[in-house]
Amino acid sequence: MANKRDTAAQKRAQKNRAARAALEARTTAAAIPRPARTAAAVSEATAKKSKRSARADSRAGQKVDEAATRGGLMNGRLGEKPVDIETLEGGFLRKVVQVPGGMQVLMSASLVAVLTIMTAVVHTIPPEGAPPNADGTRTIFDVYGIKALLILAPPVMVVGNALLFALSPKRRRMWTISAVLMAAFSLFSIQFLFPAGFLAYASMRSRRIEDGPRRPRRPRRSEAEDEAEDEAEDEADEPDGADGDDS
Repeated sequence: MANKRDTAAQKRAQKNRAARAALEARTTAAAIPRPARTAAAVSEATAKKSKRSARADSRAGQKVDEAATRGGLMNGRLGEKPVDIETLEGGFLRKVVQVPGGMQVLMSASLVAVLTIMTAVVHTIPPEGAPPNADGTRTIFDVYGIKALLILAPPVMVVGNALLFALSPKRRRMWTISAVLMAAFSLFSIQFLFPAGFLAYASMRSRRIEDGPRRPRRPRRSEAEDEAEDEAEDEADEPDGADGDDS
């Protein structure tokens, strides 16, 4: 019985405390004028709404920028118009893909990296004394040792030079030189002809977009047309001379 009485007393005490807290809240609210309460609630709601709107605008702007970049890459718009290097934003690679021909230079660099790694690790050289059609069992490092770097380094240096000058005013000249050097190296390793083609196309694409299409040359005039034009000019001058003699 004592436990039940204690429990009932605790419940009544909790109800009394809740009633006193509610009374104090009503008293405090009644002490504050209604316009002040309304203004404070409105200002707080406006501040929260402005913060949410700012966060939403920031997220929307980021999504628009990301979507524009992805859309430009998917639709091929990046690198299809002349750009001012000084106004480009982002990292080095992001700037390069916006330059006409820059995407092709990146593709050439990627291809050179893949071909170089394959040449270094794939067993393409047959053993000594094997017949001509024997399968390869040795890598280039197994045959030449550290000197193999002298064979693998030139294409990497050439395409690295093209990529290094991708944001330079002289990039087209460097891309053309790199394409010629890569084509010369492909005489010893035919697979490097593909990166040379990408570099040559990058230079041609940059020239076509930045300089515009070539103007058609005027057709060369024949000697008969020149003589006919000279005779027409002489005939047009004769009346003027005759009038001068009569005067």
